[in-house]
Amino acid sequence: MTDTTRTVACLMQILADEGLGTASKVGAAELLVGYECPPKAVEVAQQFLYAVFENNDWPIDLRLNALRIARKFEAARASAGVVRLVDKVDYVEEQRRGAILRRKIRLVLEGFEPPFPDDWNSDLLAPDWEPPTPQEIEEERREMRRLSEKGRPEKPVRVPGPGEFAS
Repeated sequence: MTDTTRTVACLMQILADEGLGTASKVGAAELLVGYECPPKAVEVAQQFLYAVFENNDWPIDLRLNALRIARKFEAARASAGVVRLVDKVDYVEEQRRGAILRRKIRLVLEGFEPPFPDDWNSDLLAPDWEPPTPQEIEEERREMRRLSEKGRPEKPVRVPGPGEFAS
């Protein structure tokens, strides 16, 4: 079980605990909707917040706190970024440029020295190349951060051929 899974499970347990006060549960719900976690956990937390702020029997301070939390994260989703129409070809080419740059950075972090062989990015230049998902890009960035924290090897290493890259 990962640390994230453990924390989400603990927060879900707090939400379900009938012995705890509503204010504590509102705090747990805030941590679930405010951070990346499974969609089902976010949905449960949102439904809890809605139940609190829609219940006229609860103290107004508690209802307003639940409403503030729910509204804050609804608004963040509604205004995240600018929506613009993008030509699929432009999008693919933009993502390809990003993938090539990330490949160069990763190679340097792994200790490979330029100039790279002519075919070091042939898989990225293939006409049937598909852009990575945002999750794959984030995973690649985490791996590069890990490599940069580890530091570059003392001596340069051989540049792998095109079939040796893990795409």
